[in-house]
Amino acid sequence: MPKAFRSWLLCQQAKFAYRKGTNLIRKGSLKAAIACFTNALPHHPNPAECYVQRGLAHWQHKHREAAISDYNQAIALNPEHVIAYGNRGLVRYELGDTEGAIADWQTALRYRPHYATAHYNLGLHYAQQGDQRAAQTALTKAIAASPNLAEAYYHRGNVRDLLGDQAGALADWQLAIANDLSMDAVKAKLLNVRQTHHQERLAATVQGTLPAGIAVEVKHTDQQLTITLTRELGVPINYFTLPDQIRHSLLPLELGHVQRFRLLGHVGNQTQPEWNQQYNLYGGLPCPPSHWRSAIITTLLLCPPFGVLALVYAAQVKSLYQRGHYIAAKQASNIVRKLYLCSRTGMIAIASLLIVYLSFNLLAEIGHGTHTDIESLTSKPMQLVEAIFRNS
Repeated sequence: MPKAFRSWLLCQQAKFAYRKGTNLIRKGSLKAAIACFTNALPHHPNPAECYVQRGLAHWQHKHREAAISDYNQAIALNPEHVIAYGNRGLVRYELGDTEGAIADWQTALRYRPHYATAHYNLGLHYAQQGDQRAAQTALTKAIAASPNLAEAYYHRGNVRDLLGDQAGALADWQLAIANDLSMDAVKAKLLNVRQTHHQERLAATVQGTLPAGIAVEVKHTDQQLTITLTRELGVPINYFTLPDQIRHSLLPLELGHVQRFRLLGHVGNQTQPEWNQQYNLYGGLPCPPSHWRSAIITTLLLCPPFGVLALVYAAQVKSLYQRGHYIAAKQASNIVRKLYLCSRTGMIAIASLLIVYLSFNLLAEIGHGTHTDIESLTSKPMQLVEAIFRNS
């Protein structure tokens, strides 16, 4: 076999072994992958890449010293191999060699300033050390280099949250979940933020009904609100009229999923509550109007398609109220009213267009010199309008 052909054949076999090794890493067959890269090394045209991939397999197999040895070999063959520096930095960090890790990441950035992984790793290190400003800067650079790096958005959001930038943290967490829907930690963060804002809004609403010197905390769980009041010693409070005040302050928020609230009252630093009662949030409220008359007028006279829908909702109002679904009953009542108003507005618009049409015809007939009775022509549009408004 000619020497040139044999060299070419060995090179192709090495390339095949390299590709096979990378596939085995993805499948988790690390020992087989290491063997493939070892076989590829003697004849592969780019042995530095073989060392980098074998180092990755050693690292994932928890053979950290072997991984560092392979990365050293790769760097010796290619002193500007940024991935070798980046990966060696991670292994060194796991081994406790923080200075060596930082040196590797900074060296990688010297050769490739926009290397997102190195910026990201530095950002995590700074965050762990408590230097949140440096962490935010590094993570921002990582995002600039790789705008779809979901983990960088997540950790920068955590850093911003620690720095007091809650709006920025929320924006970062939303971008993280937009780039990776599987990040359960981000979902938990967003859920917690929304829950906190919701409870703060409820507390502010209740606070508006109370005199100065009374602090409010609201917790929302399932179908119940727990409203905790803490008053300063000497500040008066009427627990008998307060539930109605709270109920009327919360009604405009239409918390359809909330059915009751528990009221806890404390004085100063006392641990035992002076008041602990549970109330129906919609207890004692009258049934919303069904608007049957409006629904019938809409069905029979104004707009039958809207009217049929209005009758369906009107029939549900009382039933929903009796089953304790006050908000749903109120919404059904509002829908009936809106359907009626939309129908009446539509009929007025049609009547207006008809009046304009008849007026133009009248002017056209006058312009042509016809002997039409002017009084009878002008009276027809007015009669039509009067009939419409009389029916509505």
